[in-house]
Amino acid sequence: MGALPFVLAGLSLGVSGERSREAGATATAAYLATDARVSVTAGKVFWGAVGPYATARAFGGPILWKLDGRSVTGTDDYHVQLGFGVVAAVKGLDVVAELVPIGERAVTVGAGYSF
Repeated sequence: MGALPFVLAGLSLGVSGERSREAGATATAAYLATDARVSVTAGKVFWGAVGPYATARAFGGPILWKLDGRSVTGTDDYHVQLGFGVVAAVKGLDVVAELVPIGERAVTVGAGYSF
């Protein structure tokens, strides 16, 4: 019958900050970005090595900074990602390729080797 489908759920929280300035300016301004993200990925492994999957992610969080001396709040243009990909694992080599054409678009390719 083969392996059952897999479902992965994820939650992540992130914060980053920096001091920034316009090109040629000497004055700096504080910048703080926050992000909360939930995701679900589902797929099936075939031949014990290849796993196509579909993924959905929702995220967002305020971005806070100063512009011309006044406080400004921003956010992402898109708050979702819908896409698909494939993972493969053969003799210690792991490869992943993902295409996200809906929402915040992305292409991801990666590889790793275990020894």
